[in-house]
Amino acid sequence: KKKKMEDCTFYQDIYSGILSNTNPTLNQIKESNDSEDKKQHNIKLFTNGIKNALEFCLGNKQIHLELEELAKEVEENPRAPNKKICCTCKQTKKYRDACVFEFGPGAKICDPMIAAHNMCLIDEGFPVKHIYPHGLPKKDIL
Repeated sequence: KKKKMEDCTFYQDIYSGILSNTNPTLNQIKESNDSEDKKQHNIKLFTNGIKNALEFCLGNKQIHLELEELAKEVEENPRAPNKKICCTCKQTKKYRDACVFEFGPGAKICDPMIAAHNMCLIDEGFPVKHIYPHGLPKKDIL
């Protein structure tokens, strides 16, 4: 089910800030003391996370299908996380938490950002069963 853009302004505003280089989180990554490779990695994680959340919110991508595809890819090409879970995907975690703070726990508008953050964690090497102990969603949660 496709949603109207105004239903997804939380994500559109963040993504617009990334595209126009005015997003504070993006600028923090760029100005960090990390190596250029690490900065580019973090920029990619953050940008992809926000873009996925927007696409999920708009209904252009289906969360459960994207998760299944990522889980299959990680199963075929396993990777080990190089950080603790609390220190991984900090940028998507920040916006996941901001959404929950703004709209409240259990708010459906936050489901796309929660899914995008979980995808980031899986992509960084955390086991799917650790992120989704009861299995991947069988259908979209929106």
